[in-house]
Amino acid sequence: MATRQINLEVALTNERTFNDAMKKVTNNLDGLKSEMALCSAEFKGNEKSQEALAQKSKILSQQVEQQKVRVEALTQMYEKQRDKLGEDSAAADKYRKELNYAKAELVKMEKAQEETNKTLEDAKAAVLRMEKAQAEANEELEKANAKNKQYVTILDRTKGKVSNLVSALKEKVSALKAAAKNVPGLSDALQILGGAAKKAGPALLTVGKAALTAGGRLAKWTAAA
Repeated sequence: MATRQINLEVALTNERTFNDAMKKVTNNLDGLKSEMALCSAEFKGNEKSQEALAQKSKILSQQVEQQKVRVEALTQMYEKQRDKLGEDSAAADKYRKELNYAKAELVKMEKAQEETNKTLEDAKAAVLRMEKAQAEANEELEKANAKNKQYVTILDRTKGKVSNLVSALKEKVSALKAAAKNVPGLSDALQILGGAAKKAGPALLTVGKAALTAGGRLAKWTAAA
């Protein structure tokens, strides 16, 4: 809302122009009051959001500025009537009362503005803390993901080594199985050969004895001749 500025020098020329100026201030404040009502309606249920607080703070700031204009004008008008008619005059008393009410309203507005601004700053700080915490969480997550990738790489390498070892063991087992199949045949051959030698042994012994006897006789015959 574009609030109208009031020229106090003109307003204080006489009471009629002063009253017209005050009406403008009142209209401005009424307009700001309606904007505050609209703000409350639009952000109902989300009054503590940064957007709602920022909008409220902006309206309160404009209200404070308009109320300061009212206080300044009333102050000057009161002083003028006091100096002209006296402190106890009805005119001075009238403006003194209006000035007190205006000052009290200004204090309430400034307090509301201060509280709203503090709440807004707290909300901003909370958002910053949340963003920082989120950033730290993301950083930790990235580190965890990096470590997981390293573990996966190591695991893949280990799986490869284990797979190669298993393959080698399978080849060894296959070779041993093949050798195991051949060993019984060799054993049987050796057993047959051993049996044949055992059977041939007595025959060879008899032949040897006969050869020895024949040799002896042949030697005697040769000596006698």
